[in-house]
Amino acid sequence: MQWIYLSPHLDDAVYSCGGLIDAQIEAGDTVLIWTICAGEPPASQFSPFARSLHAYWGVDGKTVVRLRKEEDRSACVFLGADWQHGDLPDCIYRGDAAGEYLYLSEEDLFGTPSLAEAPLIENLARLFEASLPPAARIVVPLTLGNHVDHQVVRQAAEAADLPLWYYADYPYARQSSALALMAKLPQGARLHRFPLEARHVTRHIEAMARYASQLTSFWTDKAALTAEMRAWADALGGAVLWEGKSGKV
Repeated sequence: MQWIYLSPHLDDAVYSCGGLIDAQIEAGDTVLIWTICAGEPPASQFSPFARSLHAYWGVDGKTVVRLRKEEDRSACVFLGADWQHGDLPDCIYRGDAAGEYLYLSEEDLFGTPSLAEAPLIENLARLFEASLPPAARIVVPLTLGNHVDHQVVRQAAEAADLPLWYYADYPYARQSSALALMAKLPQGARLHRFPLEARHVTRHIEAMARYASQLTSFWTDKAALTAEMRAWADALGGAVLWEGKSGKV
C-alpha cells in the first residue's frame, strides 16, 4: 500500500502522524510526505510579520527554508519515508498581483485564505490531479487550527477528483474540542483507528524533535514534548485517520 501525506509545512505530517507513518513503513507500506509550502521566500524585503517570526524561531530569513528542509529530510530519513518539497512559499511570504503581502498578523494567519489565492488553489488542484496516483491513499489535513496554508492544501485536494483521507493537525488538535473536530470532518467520513506500539510513539517523538527550529514554538523542551505525545497517544489509543467518501466532498 502506498500512502501520500500532503503536508502544508515542513513538519505538519510528521507532527500529526509520525507514529502511524513509522508503523506503516514497518508493515511494508511505502510513504511519501509531500510538503507543499516549501518554496524559497522572495528575494525582496520580508514583511514585519515574517521578520518577527524569524526572530522567534531564531533563524535568519535568508536561510530559514534551507534549515527547515534539512530538518524535514532528517525526520523523513529517520522514519524511512520518502519526501518531496514543493516550490510554493509559506503564506507569510506570499503577496497579491500588486506585490502587497497577504498575511500580516496572527489573525491573518489563522483566518480565511485571501480571495487573491483562488487561482493558486485551482493550480494546486490541477497539480494534484496530474501527480497523485488514484491507487494511493492520499492523506490531507483536517485544518484544525484554521492555518491558511492548511486550508489552501485541503481545498485544493478536495477540488481534485481523488479519494481522500484526513489527519488531525497537530499540535492544533490538542486545543480543539470534539465539536470543533466534528465540524471539520467531511460528510460521511469514516473513522479508522490504528493501534501503535510503544516503539512507534517513541520514534514519533524522536522524529518530531528533528525539527529543532520549531520545538520551542510549541513546547518548553524535549521533555515536555515527550510527555505530551505519550499522553496523546494513550488518549487516542494509537493513531486515527478519517476516510472520506470521495475526492470531491
